Amino acid sequence: MNRIVTQFRSWLSRLRQRAELDRFSGAELQILAQDVGLTPSDLRQVTEGNPEAGELLPRRMAALGIDAREVARMLPEVLRDLQRVCASCEKYGRCVRDLDRGTLGAGWLGYCPNADTLRQLQPTNTTLH
Repeated sequence: MNRIVTQFRSWLSRLRQRAELDRFSGAELQILAQDVGLTPSDLRQVTEGNPEAGELLPRRMAALGIDAREVARMLPEVLRDLQRVCASCEKYGRCVRDLDRGTLGAGWLGYCPNADTLRQLQPTNTTLH
């Protein structure tokens, strides 16, 4: 029952976010999107995704030995793109399960839309897949 309530709250939150975006004029939406480093269409895509999905990116990065603060400092555009893709990912449940189990096998490479970028960001001395 708790899972159903959580899913309903998530769905309701997305509806509210979309309604808020719909109140902006085209120019206002453009400014808002630029402020967060996205295009208007990317901003809409993020609000349609799972709001909790973005919380998984720092966990995945840490599991892979990637310093998220360093990426934010050195490659802020890359981090924003990772966040955007993660927020709109449809594999949230699988990612949560893998991270909760500590699964670092190659399985995530097959479903994670950020896999290529994350692999490129991995320190060269790590042996994780």
